[in-house]
Amino acid sequence: MNDGVVSPEIGIENVGKIPQADSAKTEIETEGGKGIILFRTNDIELFVPRKPNVPLTEGISIRVEGVKNVTNKTKETLREFVYALGAGKVIAESRQTPDEPWANTRIGNSSTGDLDVVDIYGINARNPDSWRKPVDANSRNVPEINSLDSHYDETRLVKLFGRYMPKWKKLANIMKLFQNGINEIQGQLSEASTTVWESDRFRVSVNTDPHLNGIHILVDPKEKISRQWQTVHEKQADMENEVMVQRYVQQVTEAAAISLGVRQIIFGGKGEIHNSGNWAGGLKDVSEGGTLSTEKLAQNPKMEKKLHRPDLAAKDKDFGTAVHFHIYVPEDPNAPVVLPVMSEGEAQERLKIAREQRIEGSAYKAIIDQWNTIPKTDSATVLDIRNKLGNKVLTQWLEENSKGQLVS
Repeated sequence: MNDGVVSPEIGIENVGKIPQADSAKTEIETEGGKGIILFRTNDIELFVPRKPNVPLTEGISIRVEGVKNVTNKTKETLREFVYALGAGKVIAESRQTPDEPWANTRIGNSSTGDLDVVDIYGINARNPDSWRKPVDANSRNVPEINSLDSHYDETRLVKLFGRYMPKWKKLANIMKLFQNGINEIQGQLSEASTTVWESDRFRVSVNTDPHLNGIHILVDPKEKISRQWQTVHEKQADMENEVMVQRYVQQVTEAAAISLGVRQIIFGGKGEIHNSGNWAGGLKDVSEGGTLSTEKLAQNPKMEKKLHRPDLAAKDKDFGTAVHFHIYVPEDPNAPVVLPVMSEGEAQERLKIAREQRIEGSAYKAIIDQWNTIPKTDSATVLDIRNKLGNKVLTQWLEENSKGQLVS
């Protein structure tokens, strides 16, 4: 976040200077036992839950809640998700969350059975228990909180959300999904292909080496998008005339709609939808061959975060992330989603180094053992999913549940 308006982008550069908080603590809303309210209108709330899914030491967690009783639940979930993208950008790119240069979004919590809840998780780069690992939100019985840790300035964070979220409200209000059509590509796919549905701009495939004991489906925009909250510069006239120019946010939201459709058609809405990127090599510390300096992050979080923004970063500073959605459904669809904390390849590499250096490596061996218990997905399952989504089935679902104006 810069102090002052730099450019007409729907970005944190635009919120203006956040005043220094008074020494006296500003009252933070926690009414109804909900938590710390970061932003509220008559139809949406963003808040840190009083009882978070993960401890603050691993990163801030933010929930988005909109209107409960609506005729189109899918569009309401997608509207909440647009706000989640804005919150993710605040976490990853502002200095108000100094230790968190990355964030994950998630739709659904399988451990609580809340299928459509929208959460954002900041990932603390200075905590090895959380950095570059999937967020573990499975019934961890985290103690209740009444305030954020001391390294967060609650007052300034609330003011930042208050100035920034109205931009995303406007974006959600003008967004029209699939306005040029779904454009499903119909054609014969080979039996060896893992693609189960495709359009001119998106691809849905089955990961036959899944990350869990169950089904793992990927939804990818065909255009590379580095971050799910990635924005482009807008002209002032575009903002005033409500012209939609945020094509990356548009595509990410449409990919979220496809993910919701796939999950509903194949799994009856069960499982979780993640957008994470935690295992990207560029997120490693520079001491491990990555691009992030946790030392510089501690010294100057604003500068270190800015250094890696995809619209500003040099190639050698790029995190190397790319947007794709993961649909995770365990073998028992009612069971919680449990993922390995590290890729199998990285665990093998680290175990090899540990053995060469004659240091403790049992944790990496346990991760490899976990991967070895996960069965591959066979071609018959891929074909079954393809048949259930094809022949305009997913297309029709998208037309009926998500196409058109996001906010009526």
